[in-house]
Amino acid sequence: MGKERSSTSRQNYHKKIEIPVEDPDKPSTDLRWKPKGIIRRLKYLPGKIRNFWRILRPPLTDEEQEALDFTREEKLKDKLCNQEGRRYGARAATKLAQIHNPDLNDTRHTKLIRWTMITRDEAFSKIILRMDTDPKRLPPYVLVSRLAADPAYTDDLAAAIGLPVKWSIGLEGVTLTIYRPVTEPKARRKVTVEDLASND
Repeated sequence: MGKERSSTSRQNYHKKIEIPVEDPDKPSTDLRWKPKGIIRRLKYLPGKIRNFWRILRPPLTDEEQEALDFTREEKLKDKLCNQEGRRYGARAATKLAQIHNPDLNDTRHTKLIRWTMITRDEAFSKIILRMDTDPKRLPPYVLVSRLAADPAYTDDLAAAIGLPVKWSIGLEGVTLTIYRPVTEPKARRKVTVEDLASND
């Protein structure tokens, strides 16, 4: 009897049974495959390189960024000055050759003026071309003493170039100044929330 009673199960109504319930705030178990070894190193290598590069090259301050933008704009102006100066210089040299030879259509076999320097002013409103006054390279039809004194040169070159021009003779030599319109945008400035609020 004792063995039979011990083997039978009974219901205990007075004992509390605690059933474990998963915490909804606790994240579930990540069952994704995690790389190991060299695959793990290759996976996290771009992030390490990015962090290392940020340590070597920290973000620029506002003053450094403005200085960098100013340097880029100046380099762009110098590049445009070189391009426009060569184009206007070729037009001016061709026009001077045609003034003395009205029937000249092809200037490939004609000696033209050579420019030794192309520069500009700070606002990029002037392009200054300096002439090579070496007698060996100067065309025979060009007289240095008459360039600045004869207004016909200025009028003809202004019509050929399409912009106002001016000849000048000084200690540095003979220069041709081309006055161009200032069309470059101003330096970019960061707009803050206070600026937008003040405009409203």
